[in-house]
Amino acid sequence: MKYQSGLQGVEFYAFHGVYDEEQKTGGLFRVDLMVTVLHQSDFERLSSLINYETLYAIAGEEMQKTTPLIETVAHRIVLAVQNKLPECDEIRVSIQKPHAGGLLKSGCAVVEIKWEKG
Repeated sequence: MKYQSGLQGVEFYAFHGVYDEEQKTGGLFRVDLMVTVLHQSDFERLSSLINYETLYAIAGEEMQKTTPLIETVAHRIVLAVQNKLPECDEIRVSIQKPHAGGLLKSGCAVVEIKWEKG
């Protein structure tokens, strides 16, 4: 059996970017974080499941560390989930940067990292 838990479109105000102005004024970022566990059997107790509050705390902690590249932030989120939740078989992180520091008139810049065990 395959069990997934995660977050979609969670917003953080952070100070990521390669330009000084981005790191001074900050901006809105959206994070999707999905984890997969294979062979999950107990769906009756929260303690046996992946708690999305834990995922939110991990993402929030990493998003608050000012970093030039959102690729680096996404990678750190994957590593933090691996460390805190070693039972995960897959981790997917997507970070969206709306308007990308004023460079885009519409839409978002997006990076995604997917890690699979084994």
